[in-house]
Amino acid sequence: TIRSFAGALRAKYQTGPFFLRLDSGFATGDPEQNTLGVRSNSKSSQAAFPEGEYYDEQNDSYRVNETWEQFVFHRNFHVDRILFREIVGAVSNAAYLRPAIGYELDFAGMSLESEISATASWSIAPEATPGQERFYGVETGLDLRLQVLPTTHIHLGGALFLPNKALGDPNDLGTIWTGQLDLFVQY
Repeated sequence: TIRSFAGALRAKYQTGPFFLRLDSGFATGDPEQNTLGVRSNSKSSQAAFPEGEYYDEQNDSYRVNETWEQFVFHRNFHVDRILFREIVGAVSNAAYLRPAIGYELDFAGMSLESEISATASWSIAPEATPGQERFYGVETGLDLRLQVLPTTHIHLGGALFLPNKALGDPNDLGTIWTGQLDLFVQY
């Protein structure tokens, strides 16, 4: 039996050079399984890292649990930089809310966009998280995008993730941060 579902919303409101952006979404989780993470090497379509007595690694199948309640977003649907992209691998067993504010500036044939965001994330099935808690944590982000030519873009971004108890003891995890510099050339 399949009882998994999900939804996502992306909205942007712009007035002059200022804009507000809101991303939100959810994907169900399976309370009967400890399923944090996305499988990258599975031969089946099951996308979560199952653990424990429910999963038979050798046969790549479930033993007892006949209800599939976990939904996994596609890995290329990016919500943030750290939690869903690096730790979990995709949105799954989660609800998230990501408001952002930004500014776009055009000058001398170039454009510059800056954005500040904060993403809060909660588990749908806290029983399936390592810490057996609901709140994953908060991630803040800063992005700068520069379009130098119509075919050339430079992106500089950074994020800081403050984990909470759903991922285990926050003192063991500590603060997690990342930085990214991308150059895009279209041809």
